[in-house]
Amino acid sequence: MNYEAWANDPLGWSHFVLALVALISGGAIFLMKKGNRRHRVAGYIYVLSMGTTNMSALLIYDLTKSFNLFHFFALFSLAVLAAAWWGVWKYTKTRQKKHIAMHANMMAWSWFALIMAAIAETVTRLFDDLLLGPDGWTPFLIFLGITMAIGSYITNRLAKKLIPKYADH
Repeated sequence: MNYEAWANDPLGWSHFVLALVALISGGAIFLMKKGNRRHRVAGYIYVLSMGTTNMSALLIYDLTKSFNLFHFFALFSLAVLAAAWWGVWKYTKTRQKKHIAMHANMMAWSWFALIMAAIAETVTRLFDDLLLGPDGWTPFLIFLGITMAIGSYITNRLAKKLIPKYADH
């Protein structure tokens, strides 16, 4: 598989750089106090970089030459970002804690999904036979399913522990 052409493409590089910005800004948000100016700025950086990462993903077809699982997850990720934005927007209008909790929950899952995408991208680039080998997508989907199950468990436990704290700010 020829990944050199993808890596030298401006769209591919911008996708990669924007994803790194989202990984870093999303991680920073988890460490900072919520609801202040720094949090909002980091949130805007995350949403803009994540949104454009997803939009660029929808334009990249080098891997399979057609719509695939990565494109589906990019659309799903955009929906999660929209739900997170709606939650914080609704909170500013109503001050109901359920909306800020929804925002926090959706953002946590958005960042988890970004980490999963980074793992999936790394696996497809380093172990292309896992994805496009004689068994097709099967080994890749098994690996991804196990990784997602473990990551989902961790994300869910952290969300249940931390989100009520954020909703009380």
